[in-house]
Amino acid sequence: MAESELVQSVIKIISLFEVLSKQEEMGLTDISKNIKVHKSTAYRFLTSLKELGYVRQNPENEKYSLSLRLFEVGSEVLARLNEREEALPVMKKLAEQTQETIHLGMLDGEEVVYIDKMDSPQTLRMYSKIGRRSPAYCTALGKVLLAWATPEIVTHLLGRDNLYRFTEHTIIEPYRIKEELHRVRERGYAEDNEGHEMGICCIAAPIRNLKGEVTAAISIALPKLRFQAERLPYLQKLVVEAAREISSHLGCPSHLLE
Repeated sequence: MAESELVQSVIKIISLFEVLSKQEEMGLTDISKNIKVHKSTAYRFLTSLKELGYVRQNPENEKYSLSLRLFEVGSEVLARLNEREEALPVMKKLAEQTQETIHLGMLDGEEVVYIDKMDSPQTLRMYSKIGRRSPAYCTALGKVLLAWATPEIVTHLLGRDNLYRFTEHTIIEPYRIKEELHRVRERGYAEDNEGHEMGICCIAAPIRNLKGEVTAAISIALPKLRFQAERLPYLQKLVVEAAREISSHLGCPSHLLE
């Protein structure tokens, strides 16, 4: 198999995983249509993945679904993320203090990936899930991570001319995003006031590793009606303290946490 063919096969297999992840079960015809390959090729992929334990087939209707093998692999990766391990007790404490949804996120390219979360016990709350991706430029977690990201990432983001305006409050102008990131670095935390989702507001702060590098961020997400001016200083203080506590556990030098 030529190298280009091999690369295309890998891309199609990844597409197959993504397609199956959104459905309980799918038949061979639907899978082949979704990943745009011939049925015989899709069947070959599925047979190999079955043998490896990543896909299972329902003997009654012959449809395919993902096994828990991918979850096991993903869990092993998450287990190696010190940020997640050290953040867990702090996230629990922050959730108890605020009674709001707490997220832990990391930057992947120009997107934020939620690597852990604590749900609010309140009926009206933000709904999300671990593994979800959100654009960095209009979320509190993302603004924090972009504020301390490499210049290359920020330059590439600001050089795009197709940033999507999710709500009337979304900032998409490069100069305004640059100003916002500057404010985040000065204040030590970021806010999202319905910039990504109407009715949802967030406050986030940076988590630093042993070298003092910002590798993750923690946020409080809450409905707009509980994002009140008199409550903001309290929430800002709590999220910054939580981020500093996690950073301290990760060995971040104390002078960077002042």
